[in-house]
Amino acid sequence: MRENNERWFIQMTALLAVLAALLAVGNVVIGFAAVGFTAPPDTFSNVSSSLPIDGIDAGLLRWSTICDLFGFYLFLGPLVLVLSRGFEQTRPYLIQLATYCALGYILVGAIAAVILASTAPPLIESYAQASDVDRVSIKIAYDSVNNIVNGLWNTLGVFLGGVWWLTIGNAIRAQRPVLGILSIVLGIAAWLDAAGTILVIPAIFAIGLGGVLLLIPIWTLSCGISLLRHPEI
Repeated sequence: MRENNERWFIQMTALLAVLAALLAVGNVVIGFAAVGFTAPPDTFSNVSSSLPIDGIDAGLLRWSTICDLFGFYLFLGPLVLVLSRGFEQTRPYLIQLATYCALGYILVGAIAAVILASTAPPLIESYAQASDVDRVSIKIAYDSVNNIVNGLWNTLGVFLGGVWWLTIGNAIRAQRPVLGILSIVLGIAAWLDAAGTILVIPAIFAIGLGGVLLLIPIWTLSCGISLLRHPEI
């Protein structure tokens, strides 16, 4: 009975991972659609850049952020537990630390996504109907929300995530070499994102952020397919 329950959990985890990858891609696509597929040129190079408030579709931004909430964060929770379990005996302290970091990444990122989804769309809608005088204060509030969210996502969140990906990548590299290397590269990209944000170096930030947005869906999908084919860790 216990083995059946564990196999069922692993299968559900794998399916959630595949779904998370699709939602992560949806987050990026819908996000670009929200700005009319004309993102500001400094989106990936300006460490402190915010989403534009003028001309952005508030409804699409909300759905993009919801996809982000589940695709980049919440649906990764079971995957973290499944991947870490196989190495708790051989590397107990290191894997425990990495697992806590992964859950921290999920929690921090999810909180940031909820903040953006619940506050940005109303501010965008209010801005469109406000007078020039009121728009100044609304823009300040909107930029403040973006700065808080970017700080959570691109500093604390990716630093914690980097610890997890680097650690689990090194642990699984012997059994699943491709997935292990992919995890390590993703961990490096996450730390570059954090370093570029903290040090305010646009080039490092751009490489890190681009790597994170590209590699997380690939990593999640790879994990899901790998667990469906070989559920044993």
